Formats: sequence, structure tokens, C-alpha cells
Amino acid sequence: MPNNRQHTIAGLEACGWKLDTTARTNKYQVYARTDKDYRLLVGKSGALRLTRGTISDAMSCTGGQMHLALQAVGRVAKSLTSVEQAQRMFESEL
Repeated sequence: MPNNRQHTIAGLEACGWKLDTTARTNKYQVYARTDKDYRLLVGKSGALRLTRGTISDAMSCTGGQMHLALQAVGRVAKSLTSVEQAQRMFESEL
């Protein structure tokens, strides 16, 4: 059964976020999009953080509307057919 971390990651990927393999951290998985000026970090327990600069400058988004919306999208990500459909669902959850 998927946990909160897996739901968050599935939601990010469904909405077009890509894993940033250039980020140097063992504590978080870093996701980025070319059309956004910030990155999202997912912790080992599913915590969500947002940063515009370095990882140490990140702010917590855990339990906020963005986090809950991403988890909602992640729960049904396999049934979504496109990134646009996932983004519409994400925006409706906000």
C-alpha cells in the first residue's frame, strides 16, 4: 500500500515535475520544472519543502494545501491520461 511519500512523488510526476539529479542531497529528493522559479523537496517520510535558493533555505509546505493537493493527485495518478489533466485536478484541489 502506497504511503504519503509515494503519493506526493506520484502527484509531482503526474503534474510534470522531474527529478533533479544534479541536486546534491541525501536527505531529500529534489523536483524541478522549467516553467517554475522554485524547486520542491520531498523528504524520506513524505515531508514537502519549497525552495527558491539552496536546500538549506527551504520552507516547509507539509500539511498545506499544495501538499494535500499533490497527494490527492498522486492517489489517482495512474488513471490520469495527461499532465494537463493532472494539473487541472491539482488546481481544483487548491
